[in-house]
Amino acid sequence: MDITFDPEKNASNKVKHGYLLSDAELLDWDNMLVSEDETCDYSEVRFTGLTYGLAQLGDKIFSVCFTVSEDYEAYRVISLRLATKQEIKRYAET
Repeated sequence: MDITFDPEKNASNKVKHGYLLSDAELLDWDNMLVSEDETCDYSEVRFTGLTYGLAQLGDKIFSVCFTVSEDYEAYRVISLRLATKQEIKRYAET
């Protein structure tokens, strides 16, 4: 699965959350807890995933917001940040 993102958003995510969107390539996508993001009425289907970052990211739990391409060949990452304590608890309970 390819990872895509907006290059301008990549830089702003680093400033806001301390991680580049390109760091999403280092997430454990196979063991991600995924739910549809229904917090807003987006013009697209968005998902939120909780999962571990691999060693290069310090083995921490991350929250990633993304969409899936129509052909299911790529994820477009919208946001990447460390998971909150509440999100970590939810991930641990699964």
